[in-house]
Amino acid sequence: SIDLVYDDTQFLTCGEGVSLWDIEKSQKISSWSWGSDTILKVKANPVEKHLILCTSMDRGIFIHDTRTNQSLSKTYLINKSSCLCWNPREPINFTVGNEDHNAYTFDMRVLTKARKIHKGHIGAVLDIDYAPTGTEFVTGSFDKTVRIFENESGKSREVYHGKRMQKVYAVQWSSDNQFIFTGSEDINIRVWKAYSNEKLGVISDREKLKNQ
Repeated sequence: SIDLVYDDTQFLTCGEGVSLWDIEKSQKISSWSWGSDTILKVKANPVEKHLILCTSMDRGIFIHDTRTNQSLSKTYLINKSSCLCWNPREPINFTVGNEDHNAYTFDMRVLTKARKIHKGHIGAVLDIDYAPTGTEFVTGSFDKTVRIFENESGKSREVYHGKRMQKVYAVQWSSDNQFIFTGSEDINIRVWKAYSNEKLGVISDREKLKNQ
């Protein structure tokens, strides 16, 4: 996994451990390792850049401070978490996608219990990304569907599925909050509307007045 540190020239990579790099240097700046477990995903906090969030093969989810050599907190779920994402508007909260078909939203200050469990998928959640507003997130799953969840809702408000679409390995919410991009096993990239009822294209003056 790889993640760019927000508004910086540094980026993170993970595998056997976590490494911090600078795009202007060929050698890593720092590296950290926590035993022999492989780190699956790493994400830098969008505000507190020294805080990184990781998931590992031992079913762990932990937060690490790059200024020290110790993890700040760690929790375990029954199944492995394959993906994670910080909330861009409330960076104390983050959501992870799990192999038990659910997504879990946590408060980084209290990892002992999930704030919300989001259900609906019937396969492992493979990728997750937040809307720029921070009020919703999108998930891609082994069950060949894309679901959109509101932060405080346990059920999805939207389900997208293509007739020939296979397992969804990558999802991304556009910066203008209008589209969702997905990459799936059938070697296709698809573009979906973030809000299916919204009209795209030129809107007449009458429609603008009606929507006000």
